[in-house]
Amino acid sequence: MTISKRILRVVIFLLLALLMYAFLDFTLRVLLIILYIILGILAITLAIVLAVLFVPIRYTVESEKKIDGGITASAYVSWLLKIFSLRYFFDMDNKINQLIVKVFGFEFDILGDEEEESEDDDKAKMSPQEDEKKEKDDPIREPPPPKPPPTESAHTKGSSEKGARKKDREAKSSVIKEISLFLKKVSIREVIAESIDLIKKIFKILKPTIFRLNVLIGRDDPYITGLIIALTSSFGFLTPSITVAGDFDFDEEVFGYELFARGKVRIGKLMWCVLTYGPVRRLIKEIIREIFKRFCDIIFFRKKLRRA
Repeated sequence: MTISKRILRVVIFLLLALLMYAFLDFTLRVLLIILYIILGILAITLAIVLAVLFVPIRYTVESEKKIDGGITASAYVSWLLKIFSLRYFFDMDNKINQLIVKVFGFEFDILGDEEEESEDDDKAKMSPQEDEKKEKDDPIREPPPPKPPPTESAHTKGSSEKGARKKDREAKSSVIKEISLFLKKVSIREVIAESIDLIKKIFKILKPTIFRLNVLIGRDDPYITGLIIALTSSFGFLTPSITVAGDFDFDEEVFGYELFARGKVRIGKLMWCVLTYGPVRRLIKEIIREIFKRFCDIIFFRKKLRRA
């Protein structure tokens, strides 16, 4: 009997060990799967963020105005190998205003001019008699009676209003103090110089790589036409990618143009320009200092409480 009991104990111990091993193996596999899922989500989010910041948004703009006609314009914006694209077309003569968004090959018409035109045509086709019948048939809805205001004593109302006013005043005064302290640290000359530098950087980022403009201008006054010639000829000195050509008529008043622009924009560059802008950089430093001070105060306060 003693030998059989020992064998039974050994068998039970081995079964428990196998169960524990199976349970630990299962939990480790589950944890690894969860870890892989979390790493995959982080990798996808990081890839999306990097794509948004560094993959350029490409744009193309074309516009034309004939002497005897209206304006026609078209714009095309694409991002990430044309997975996301936007196309806009406008024609003044034919009254076309169309905006199409394309995502993963699926097109969506945002403006939907056809439905609006059909509804307008249906309304125009309705006779005035039908309108009068509709007005007669529609019942006049009376507005619901106003709800009685909640009954409160004058003392409670006055105290609540005073408390709310005090809170508003304190919040406004604290905000004004913080703004005044921040402005005292900043000089106006530095802000103006940094703002001009920021505008220059943004212009360099947003400027098109190709820009062509052909203009036909004519005014009754030759003096005004000469001023326009001087202005259009000065655009070429801004950047070599801009080309402006013009035909000028000194006898008649005419106007027409052909415009073509193409370029690309990276959001990461724009964000970097804004973050390195002087006042924004100083404000971020102040926020980080305040957070660090409060964090240190909380830690030291806990240590004091433990010592006490």
